[in-house]
Amino acid sequence: MRQQFLVAIEQRRVEELREQRLRIAAELHDVVGHHLSAISVRTYLLDEVAAGRSPEISLATKGIRESIGAALTEFGALVAQLRGEPGARERGVDDLPELVRFAEDAGNEVELRVGELPQDVPPEIYWVLREALTNVVKHSSPTRVLLRLEVVGGELLAAVSNERCRADRPRRFPGSGFGVRGMRERVRRLGGRLEAGQVAGGGYRVLAAVPVGAGVPLDRTA
Repeated sequence: MRQQFLVAIEQRRVEELREQRLRIAAELHDVVGHHLSAISVRTYLLDEVAAGRSPEISLATKGIRESIGAALTEFGALVAQLRGEPGARERGVDDLPELVRFAEDAGNEVELRVGELPQDVPPEIYWVLREALTNVVKHSSPTRVLLRLEVVGGELLAAVSNERCRADRPRRFPGSGFGVRGMRERVRRLGGRLEAGQVAGGGYRVLAAVPVGAGVPLDRTA
């Protein structure tokens, strides 16, 4: 009877967690999906207003719609994952060139350095680098950026560092306030550490260091 009681409690806990994930998925879909779609629709309205007068505006709105389309695709995969349904493939280090193009499109000079890597780099590393690079685009563009991923002294080091912004930035882009916290939580789950802060010259650096598992072979074709 005791065993049956414990099993029933565990089943109830699993069901409560599942219901919680479904609720979060539904609320994310309604809130984020609504606003992204609304932004996309408004770019078409802006195109109509600027028709024939400003090709720069049309080019900008096209870029906005492409970004929204990519965001909706990844967002759909996230919602599917929360609901326990098949989603898109997991992002990883193979997608780093795409991150570089994203930063370059914002007017930055980006240098990518990738050393010899373990065969299985945790996907959390990709998301840390992506968040760090997104912050550069939001707060420091245009500037020079170094994105580095390599193994040093038994640790996998993932770093994004940038110089001071080369232009005046009268506008400040709002943030959620969870960026650095989220990166730190991802790295902590891997048993590593994260450093984030200003560096000499007015730039900024994010450095994640996670231990490389003993006996994990390095991929020398990287």
